[in-house]
Amino acid sequence: EPLRVRVRDVVQDFLEYATQSVTGRDGRSTDLWGSPRDWVAHPHGTVQVLSSSKDEDYMRRLYQSVDAVVIPSRGEGWGRPHMEAMAMGLPLIATNWSGTTAFMTDTNSYPLSIDGLVPVHRLFRLAGHQWAQPNVTHLRQLMRAVYTDQETAKAKGRRAQQDMRRYDIPKVEAQVEARLEA
Repeated sequence: EPLRVRVRDVVQDFLEYATQSVTGRDGRSTDLWGSPRDWVAHPHGTVQVLSSSKDEDYMRRLYQSVDAVVIPSRGEGWGRPHMEAMAMGLPLIATNWSGTTAFMTDTNSYPLSIDGLVPVHRLFRLAGHQWAQPNVTHLRQLMRAVYTDQETAKAKGRRAQQDMRRYDIPKVEAQVEARLEA
């Protein structure tokens, strides 16, 4: 039982770290996950760009209000919003790079191809690191596919929801404990 508590504490510590901002070389605070919040109007609906941490209730309501989730990021660690969207049964378009490749497949999501890797210049702590460069043409194609073939998109969402059951907290805790005890 003490091991279970420690594993949970490590996960909580990571989540708290992952939602913080960092200070760059120029002394300005930067949100780890993106640009300033913006709203983009489109004839077919509204796109909301999130750049700061949101509480669980906000995210649940957001997921319930959308038809698909699009995350064309340069890289992810764990990919929490990816897993949350998939667990909600939503079609997911996201960069096929980094930690999310452990659970995103062609059958449960829309992996977005990359044009290659680019150096990280913004944050001094990441000097020498590289990020993915999402392919914008492929992003357009995937978004169009989700919009024009909604039945396939919904089927991928249902498959994603089934696949995410492998990652519920008790199952992940058991896997971590087994590896630590081995």
